[in-house]
Amino acid sequence: MTPDLKTLKEDIRAILISSKNGLSISQLEKDYNKINGENIMYFSYGFTSMIDFLKSISDVVSLRGYGNHILLYPVITKATEHINYMVQKQRKSSQKQHRFHYKAFESLRNHTNSCLDEPLSGLDNSFTSNTSDERATELSDFEDDAFFGHYPPNAMRHVDEIVKNCSITEEVEPNEGYYPIRITYIQTPYKLYFQLKNIRFEKANNALQQYYESLDESDFVLNEIDIRKTRVCVAKFEGKWHRAEIVSEELDGEDCCKVFCFDYGEVKLVNRKSLKYLLKDFGSFSRQAYRGKIAYIQPKGIRWSRMCTQKLKDFVHGIWIYGKLEYYSLEECCHYISLFHTYTSQDINVKDYLISNCTDVLESSDVKGKQSRALAIPTFKMLEQGFGTNKELID
Repeated sequence: MTPDLKTLKEDIRAILISSKNGLSISQLEKDYNKINGENIMYFSYGFTSMIDFLKSISDVVSLRGYGNHILLYPVITKATEHINYMVQKQRKSSQKQHRFHYKAFESLRNHTNSCLDEPLSGLDNSFTSNTSDERATELSDFEDDAFFGHYPPNAMRHVDEIVKNCSITEEVEPNEGYYPIRITYIQTPYKLYFQLKNIRFEKANNALQQYYESLDESDFVLNEIDIRKTRVCVAKFEGKWHRAEIVSEELDGEDCCKVFCFDYGEVKLVNRKSLKYLLKDFGSFSRQAYRGKIAYIQPKGIRWSRMCTQKLKDFVHGIWIYGKLEYYSLEECCHYISLFHTYTSQDINVKDYLISNCTDVLESSDVKGKQSRALAIPTFKMLEQGFGTNKELID
């Protein structure tokens, strides 16, 4: 039985008031169906679409945003003002509780190598981003205020707000020409990502894990309207939280999207319920993943073999080794490096290891190795945008 319009409007208003942060049209329909056991029969009132029906009840619903990114908010009346007040009060209490969790940083401030200089100020000057207030203002100038009206005030929006140090020489001085590094992702010997050893980042990352694990499942969940390219978030996969950039707005599978983890150099498919807003305190340090290629090496064929790439992963992935910068390509923002495995009785040059253990790998006199379109495509940028898989890149 179709409810009368007055009852339907009261039900919709109640759902929107209880949602705190607004709802998408699909979320409203799901919540209504869950509560009432039926869909909103807008066509029974003479409308051909849900959006037209919602626009007609402007005394109940306020629509913000545009296109597929519309959010619905309740229109507050005197009769419902006290209910909205209680909901907002609950939200404020929850936010105060979140601030308490910032105390995860306090243990860091007491450490001599602390990455924080005051409770909520972010990281110290040797490790913070140089993003200026001017840049933040510039970004906001191009956005609709209503579009970001629901954003938590202490959350970051765009990946451009997080500093990207292209070259490792901008970060630290090598020790006798060598850098302690960890290989975090390997596509091929010509497409890999690595991190520098940085205690401050490790401490800040531990604080990030502690904070987001302390939140309730529904706290700070990224709104559907904010699942857009170039937005930053914190994504949970493989049991840990990672700072990430959304690289695919389309849902690849059920309620999932692609994110690029710019601290590890890996694209992951993540359930959108596992995406939360990135707090500014955790966005104040630079991206940690650097682009790399093994120097003075090349494949015999037109592409790298699966066997070679797998042997490289088995030998160095995820462990701390040493790297020597042979050449830096400003155009690619890429490091051509020699890698040295030091967990054996004798230090092993990874290039020599691959040449000895793979029949399809050769030494090259050119620091860049073999240069061809087949080896260059997809580029690092394409990988970071979620294009290309191991199956597509390796024979």
